[in-house]
Amino acid sequence: LDVTRGAHDIRIVLFSVGFQEYVVSLANSLSESTDVVLITDINLLNSLPLKQLSPKVKLEQFHLPSLYNPLIILTMLKIGNMINRHNPDIVHLQESGHPFFFLVCPFIKKRPLVNTVHDVQPHLGVRVMALCKKFIDWCSVKYTNSIIVHGRTLKKQIIREWNVGANKISVIPHGNFSIYK
Repeated sequence: LDVTRGAHDIRIVLFSVGFQEYVVSLANSLSESTDVVLITDINLLNSLPLKQLSPKVKLEQFHLPSLYNPLIILTMLKIGNMINRHNPDIVHLQESGHPFFFLVCPFIKKRPLVNTVHDVQPHLGVRVMALCKKFIDWCSVKYTNSIIVHGRTLKKQIIREWNVGANKISVIPHGNFSIYK
């Protein structure tokens, strides 16, 4: 990242198919000082958080097929092309982006990848996804340059369970959700 350029010369692509309350607040805040592109699922267009998106944020959308639809592979490649087309300085994911986002990573590997992890372990009752989450977590460690968590306890948990060095993890508290009052 060339810090000699002006702040608005820095472009961040945020990719998320969830955590819209968090992502919209983050995009709005970042757009005050950087060029921000939010890439998300078109099915989320009518969600309350996206209605709060700042006009400074460029919104790109795609149709996300179900996890069991073979078109998901083509969709992930399309997302990789969308990211590359914006030539970002940083790509920021929420919760590893998507279970199939690992398909995108080799095509954007020249770009620093930041991953905000909200849950180190799958939620109770989601045991079917536990093995899938282990693979996703492994990909996350392999491809991301930096991991963000929202508390010191989560940082310790990731260090222990994902075998990640502490220097790769930053603790940043949750943002302000006041736009949803």
